[in-house]
Amino acid sequence: MTKCIVAVECAIEHSGKFLIIQRPQGVHAEGLLSFPGGKFEATDGVEGTDALLQAVKREVFEEVGIKLEDQIHYVTSSYFIETQTKSPVVDIIYRCEISRRPIDLKVCPREVPHHAWLTPEEIVKAPNCPEWLAGYLSLISRQKMTIRPYQPEDVQDLANIYYHTIHKVNTQDYSREQLQVWAPQTSLQTDRWAQKFAKTKPFVAIAENQVVGFAEFEPNGHIDCFYCHHEWIGRGVGSLLMKHIHKKANELGIARIFAEVSITAKPFFERYGFVTVTEQSVVKDGIELTNYKMEKNLVS
Repeated sequence: MTKCIVAVECAIEHSGKFLIIQRPQGVHAEGLLSFPGGKFEATDGVEGTDALLQAVKREVFEEVGIKLEDQIHYVTSSYFIETQTKSPVVDIIYRCEISRRPIDLKVCPREVPHHAWLTPEEIVKAPNCPEWLAGYLSLISRQKMTIRPYQPEDVQDLANIYYHTIHKVNTQDYSREQLQVWAPQTSLQTDRWAQKFAKTKPFVAIAENQVVGFAEFEPNGHIDCFYCHHEWIGRGVGSLLMKHIHKKANELGIARIFAEVSITAKPFFERYGFVTVTEQSVVKDGIELTNYKMEKNLVS
């Protein structure tokens, strides 16, 4: 019976960037980007989680010379068959955010031909970034995100998200003229938003100490504004907000949630079980915009 290999990796983060290495030739995933790490080896007298943590500390130190002294968090595990040896592999991913500076690297050139500190955006855009690494980064971002109640000092951030997301994301489905009436330059001003948000009290998504999205959820089940920062699209912000809305609806005993949804956002809402009630044309300043009345029944 082929022995299962256990590998440990650590997403080392510092000042918003991750330490990424390139796998050397002649090994699994050669030439691809990955987090530092290596194979787990049993340690005498140490079992379970402690043994895995010791292993990831040892492997990281051997590859890049960093002593992991900050708290290490478990992220996820995956299972695959190694293409060359056909051995089953369990890959365990951890993350560690290093606060100290400077960080002195002592990279082993034989095991790490190239390395760099990169933002998540830079990593996923690299041609040799594998799909699984992008998936791990997305999961790490989601794990670090939180939802909190609206605070008055959020108003400018929320106004910025509203304006820039519409003008940078919804361009694929609406004309420039339509976007201008939907989100004019004046929508960046905060006076009316402050009055509105004081009443609606939006849920605010936070990641990396910044506001990355918000949603308004009314007591009758209506979802009003629902926007994610344009640079955080596809990184789990919308999912976190939607799950929070479902949780809040359940707490309040709301049986039906509904919204007026743009062409761009319609597939996202469909993934969460919303169905289209009707397509409609909304006229604003003489310009027509198409959206959809969508709803979801939470009680069958």
